[in-house]
Amino acid sequence: MPSTTTFAGSAKTGHDVLRTLNVVVCGSGNGACCAAGLFSCLSSNVSIYLSKRYEKRAEQMWADIQANGGGITVNDMIGKNTFQGKLARISVDPAEVLPKADVVVVVLPATAHEALFEEISPYLSRQMVVFLPGNSGWNMLILQKALGEAAANLTVVATKALPWACRKEGPATVNIRGIKDRVFIVVLPDGPMNTYLATQLLEALCPYSNFVLEDNVMEATLLPFNLAGNPILHPGIMYARWHDYTGEELETQPLFYNDATPLTVESLTGLWSDLKATVEALSDLLSLPELPLPTVQQMMIFRYGKDIADKSTLLTTLRTNKAYANLTHPMKPTASGKWVPD
Repeated sequence: MPSTTTFAGSAKTGHDVLRTLNVVVCGSGNGACCAAGLFSCLSSNVSIYLSKRYEKRAEQMWADIQANGGGITVNDMIGKNTFQGKLARISVDPAEVLPKADVVVVVLPATAHEALFEEISPYLSRQMVVFLPGNSGWNMLILQKALGEAAANLTVVATKALPWACRKEGPATVNIRGIKDRVFIVVLPDGPMNTYLATQLLEALCPYSNFVLEDNVMEATLLPFNLAGNPILHPGIMYARWHDYTGEELETQPLFYNDATPLTVESLTGLWSDLKATVEALSDLLSLPELPLPTVQQMMIFRYGKDIADKSTLLTTLRTNKAYANLTHPMKPTASGKWVPD
């Protein structure tokens, strides 16, 4: 088992009270494992919840975690630290873990949110629900629909992005390759006490990011640091790399960001132009004030400025962002030991 450094959280947030906080993380991907690994260093009551249909995955995850000393190892590749706590359990039974939870952290693809809410809504009554990320704000509205009047008893927090650029590197290991300086959030209900508590909690759980409050869910949905992020980056980069793919096997796995080409820039710029026209039309339709739309390059510098070696162009910004180093396209190995897109 690797040596570990205590993940203490931020001293100003009174992290000592978090040691008995009951946290349930919903999900099993890169962000969920990173969240569970870090949060378990702060609290001894951190569980992972997966839907019943993933029971075999849950069993394998738990076996892998037990073989790793009972926790998920999180390697901070920026600060050169290693963090590991101990997880309480992995469960596929919402009645086992959710009624006792103080905080429920949802780290799932947006397409999985509605089904999850249908499963867990009967067991939510007083919790703070945190979306990491809560990209468009709409997941808050779907949760409210699932809960009905009971939604008034919850505090719901959504971030616009994961605080970390992270990737699973093994069955119980996650590497953090970048940490966002600033992360926008929205809180419902939006009273001062809820906002204060939500911000304090996030700063304790994610002490290396600053959390900036949005005014409302609509702002979180439309404002450009949301729309100009992954909804443009991911499809634009994928198109530039694979638009003319003919099925050949590759010797190595192409890097998702750092192998960007002039065609990547052309693709991203074209999508951004379409987005700009869409935002302007929505602003007119909804009588919203003019929304300043940053370029993709400006958005990346805002989030990862200290990690980018050359900020002179969008191409160099993509290619020299060390937070994205070694992140590859989704690939799978072939029988011949080569690679094809997954």
